[in-house]
Order: sequence, then C-alpha cells, then structure tokens
Amino acid sequence: MKLTIAAVAVSMLFAGSATAQETWGIDEVDAYVKANRPKAASQVEDPFAVPAAAPTPGQYVVMRHSVPMTGRSNGSTSPVTWKYDPAAQTMTVEGYASLTGTLLSLDFQGQPAGQGNILERPRIHGVSTSEDRSEADAGTGQNAYGAQVKMTRETIIRRGFGEMNPGMDSPIQGNDVGGHKFSHTWAMAPEEARALSEHLVWEVVGETKQWAPGKWVICGTDYSGATVRNPIIRVTDACYLTGVLQGFRLVDSRDGSVLRQWGRTPANQRRRY
Repeated sequence: MKLTIAAVAVSMLFAGSATAQETWGIDEVDAYVKANRPKAASQVEDPFAVPAAAPTPGQYVVMRHSVPMTGRSNGSTSPVTWKYDPAAQTMTVEGYASLTGTLLSLDFQGQPAGQGNILERPRIHGVSTSEDRSEADAGTGQNAYGAQVKMTRETIIRRGFGEMNPGMDSPIQGNDVGGHKFSHTWAMAPEEARALSEHLVWEVVGETKQWAPGKWVICGTDYSGATVRNPIIRVTDACYLTGVLQGFRLVDSRDGSVLRQWGRTPANQRRRY
C-alpha cells in the first residue's frame, strides 16, 4: 500500500516517531509567529524592496495543552475542557478544536485579500498558542432610541497554528464556521477521575505548509461592535503559522496512552449536506 507524504507524517506523529528536530511545540510555534508576522503597510520601511523570506519552520507540529476543568480555564489556551458527573460517575472532555471563524486575511503589506462576499474570503481555522488581552475606555455609545452606555474596547492579540480554507476531510470539519465540536465520555470512579484530571493533555498534530510561496504566517482581524446590552467593542488580531491539521489526540500524560484520537475523514465517511 502506498502512502502519501501527509499520511506518512500522520503515522509518524501518531506513532510518536518524529524526531525533536522535526517537531515544534507550542513555544516554538508561538515564537515563530511573533518573529515573522506580516507587516502592515505603515510598518514597511522600504515599499519598493522585496521583503526577506521568512525562515523555514519545523516540518511537524505537536502542540500539547493541559486540559482544564470546565469553567476554570484560568487562561489556558486548551480548546477543550473536562467535567465530571459524580452521580453518573462519568467524565467528559468536550470543546471546539477551532477557535476562529472567518477572518479577513492580509498579505505582508497589509492589503486586504479576498474583499467582497464574506463567504469568498479565506478562512483560517486553528488552535491558539497564546493570547494577549487589553481593555480601554471607548467613550459613550447611544442607540437609535437615545439610550446611552459607557463602552469598553477589548483588544485580543492571538497567535497559533491553523489551516487555511480547511476542506471536508479536515478534523475540524472546515465547512462549519465555528469549528467542529469534540466530545468523549467514559465511565470512571471519582478517585480515578480525580487523578486523571491532573494529567489530561490535548494534542494538536499537524504539518506546516506555506499558504503562498515564501509565506508561512498569515494574519487577519475580526471586529465585533458594541450594543447597549453588550457595550464591548472587541477587536481580534490573529496570526497563524499555516499548515495542515492532521488530527487531535486526548492523552494521559502519566504513561502517554491515547484515550481518543480524531484524524482526517476519508472521502467515503464525510458528512453530506
């Protein structure tokens, strides 16, 4: 049986055989995105010069997130959380692998790409490596009926690893704007669940890929306006190292055992609409 390069990469990563030199974790991905994010037009020193090519990142990505309790994320970037039902004695891990929806993609000079119909814009679905949040006074807003409210502007700087325009075979089911929901439940006694909760790890497995020749990082912005009921202006500035999301794994870090894994969906198993 012949295997494609992507299939070989998945088998290597899921089998744990990729070397440390080939594989990047959260820290390496985050540092690379910080250092190589595209510049806006106002930041380009010489608009006539061809920008230097970004260095080639690691070939594979295995990002490991500790899984927090639902409602107690404490700043964790894990896209999934756990909860325990003591009456039924069941433990559930659930969440959305994709933390982003549709973003307006930018090239290195900050020019909008894919203007027009929002459905035609490039989509970036990915998993965060870090987020920086800040708030500032945004003055007073007023609706059509004259109601006034003090507004706050929240700015979110997000970095991560993601897939451009994911297809139907993607483990995040790219046709869902909000990202595919993952859920796994199993029976477990309270003390066993308590011990496992401290060692649950969510792994994001992928392979890096340029989204355009010489371009490994793509950024986008998302804007949410304020209302009287929700007086927060929210601006998200997100940048991602691009690649192919090969799958996700739920792991017990005590022995490295895989409790559940989700990979790309074969053509004959894809959902139909």
